[in-house]
Amino acid sequence: MDTHNKVNPGLAGCYEKNAIDEAIKNNRLLNWDIELTLGCNLRCKFCYEEAGKQSSGNELTVTEIKRIIDDAKNLGAKNITLLGGEPLLYPHFFEIAEYVTKASMDVLIFTNATLITAEIAKRLSDLNVGVCVALEALNPEIHDEIVGVNGAHQKTLEGVANLIVVGYTEYLPLSINAAITNINYSDLENLCLWALEKNCEGFVQPCSNVNIYCGNVRSKSLSSIVNSPILKMMRSIGSNIQGYCKECKYYDVCYGCRAIAYALTGDALESDPLCWHSINEPQKGNKNIRKRDDA
Repeated sequence: MDTHNKVNPGLAGCYEKNAIDEAIKNNRLLNWDIELTLGCNLRCKFCYEEAGKQSSGNELTVTEIKRIIDDAKNLGAKNITLLGGEPLLYPHFFEIAEYVTKASMDVLIFTNATLITAEIAKRLSDLNVGVCVALEALNPEIHDEIVGVNGAHQKTLEGVANLIVVGYTEYLPLSINAAITNINYSDLENLCLWALEKNCEGFVQPCSNVNIYCGNVRSKSLSSIVNSPILKMMRSIGSNIQGYCKECKYYDVCYGCRAIAYALTGDALESDPLCWHSINEPQKGNKNIRKRDDA
């Protein structure tokens, strides 16, 4: 669910195919993600980072992060996505965001919004930071169960309200991101309708980094979108996946990154070309690392 006034947070990896092909050909970058900290004030059940406590003494310094940003720019990056943990817990967040802006790149942030006060919302808007807010359900009990902290839902909604007051959804991009699980599945339609009311537009995608639209909840019911051919195909990814991923011994527990497969091959069902397991077994993996002529 994204606004479309500029580069969409949540769509940081979506570019025209010719730009992707050019970057691959010349070994260049388009986007670079930086995880500023593992510190987080929530305990989401699905967190792939197992974020919570800050990595003591081992996280990147401001100097190191600025050097990485310079390198990314020199390699052609158009935007920098700041992640966590919760990136707003990083004590030098605004120094880094301003540094990216002064380097003439877009700044995108993924946040749970619980820390976005009126003052922070204004500072974000002053830097034209694109914001993607993690909101797992409109129902407070469901959201709080998923993120592991009571009262988190209310704080996230307050953060969203503060963003809207300073211009997000009107002339700055604001996205709402939800990880679909069996816990929040029944509340998704309510969440979509709420996002529409807040003017966070209504496109549904199988993944925030896969630029394939399955429908828009403005014109279609969520039930019809969930049952669209694309999402049906993705729900049966195990039987539809192609190439080395289908042959892999980890087939039952992993299906690679569909966003990477789509970006690099033009086919979301192809093998993940950047999977280390595939790359390390070239006799099987390399046959799938190719560009599709019919993409």
